[in-house]
Amino acid sequence: MIRLLLVDDHEIITDGIASLLEEDTEIQIIGQCASGPEALQKIPYLKPDVVITDIEMGDDIDGIELTSIVQKEHPDISIIILSMYDDSIKIQKSIEAGAMGYILKNTGKQELIKAIQNVFEGKTYFSNEVNNSLVKGMVQQNKNNTNNPFDRLTKRELELTKLIAQEYTNPEIAEKMYISEFTVKTHRRNIIKKLDVKSTVGLVKLALKHHILNE
Repeated sequence: MIRLLLVDDHEIITDGIASLLEEDTEIQIIGQCASGPEALQKIPYLKPDVVITDIEMGDDIDGIELTSIVQKEHPDISIIILSMYDDSIKIQKSIEAGAMGYILKNTGKQELIKAIQNVFEGKTYFSNEVNNSLVKGMVQQNKNNTNNPFDRLTKRELELTKLIAQEYTNPEIAEKMYISEFTVKTHRRNIIKKLDVKSTVGLVKLALKHHILNE
């Protein structure tokens, strides 16, 4: 029998999961908590095998922090994040905190049961959407870590960078690109931030170094 604790500040979610699993003879729901602090209070005496928690719960301890604390204090407990977010950063932070599984709130009964069984057996479980998001996040990270910092810019930002390097003024750039001077200034700030340079002079030096004007 897998002892399962549910943690979510929306009672309709914990009640819904309880209803889905009520006929499963291998899973016993031993408690429902509405917050991270409540879960931390109950875990020592409820002794769950698996905890399913949301990420955002409207208190000082979110699901990721809860996962981290539980893993430090009760490393034998397996954590599954159940969230509406398939954001790669949140997923990565959950994994780093010690989550063994991450599934979305549109998950069906069979996938939910499979996730619980997998983490109980010491395996990991991530839904297809979560795996896809992780892969996309890794691809984007690789792009950002490229040796050519100008690959981080959009096509529009690269066009504007070339004009800056050619010593066009903001009004001239605005006229050439059919945008306002305010938009030019905004793009300029964003470009400097993306390229991690301190000023327009640094931007121009970097552009010359990577032969941007020759492209």
